[in-house]
Amino acid sequence: MDYINNSIYLLLTITLILSLIVGMIFTVRSFEQQRKLQDTINRRQKEKETETLKQIAGEYLHQRVINGMILPHLINLKEASNFVITTKGASKREITARLNGLIDGIIEMESVVRNISENIFPSHLSEYFIPVCQKHLQDLEKLLGNGENIAFETNNMLTDLKCYPTLLYNLYSLIDLFVTNSLKHGQAKHIKITIQRKKDTLNLNMSDDGVGFDIRGATLFTKGRGLADFKSRAIMLAPTFLFDSEKGKGTRFNLLIDLKAWKK
Repeated sequence: MDYINNSIYLLLTITLILSLIVGMIFTVRSFEQQRKLQDTINRRQKEKETETLKQIAGEYLHQRVINGMILPHLINLKEASNFVITTKGASKREITARLNGLIDGIIEMESVVRNISENIFPSHLSEYFIPVCQKHLQDLEKLLGNGENIAFETNNMLTDLKCYPTLLYNLYSLIDLFVTNSLKHGQAKHIKITIQRKKDTLNLNMSDDGVGFDIRGATLFTKGRGLADFKSRAIMLAPTFLFDSEKGKGTRFNLLIDLKAWKK
């Protein structure tokens, strides 16, 4: 009888221990699942915040405010100022002074907006420019599905460019625009992007084997972010650049950036 009772107690003890072990396992798994879920939520939230900052810095401040509002008005004012130079009379000095005041005000406004946008640029873009570009190009190729090979080549002299956030952002945007349009509209199968640093110069070369287009008609860039957006980005980096395309012969782009002009 004692033997039976002892066996029952032992069985109950073993069952209790097993229950505790199973409960601990489920608890640990539950905590692990909650942790992974929280990590996923935090990661997605951070990605959303980064995307929002990127949109504010690039789309609203740089594209809409600087490129869309400030720069066109500045150009018009400069042209008007040049026209006033040919006028005569006492009112000439007054008109010229007012125009120069407006020009100085717009230049100051551009500087303020640009400083704001630099402060909220996604930090990972300047800290990890090359891997961010590589990842984005892979995503574009998967998303658009036309490209078979996107070659992205750089030398090892780009690591100290993180002090130029505006430059890197516009460089990233140029690459994005070129590749997006090459895959989406140009039907390119091969795209080559090369960034080479030589002392105080940065050379960007991009080319594709797509259908090409008539630059004067700009048929490849008529929708969405177009040729005007692309050129405005290029002009922000350097005053002159080479952009060439021909039907059936692909598209080519070359830009030489003087880094000394970007030093504060």
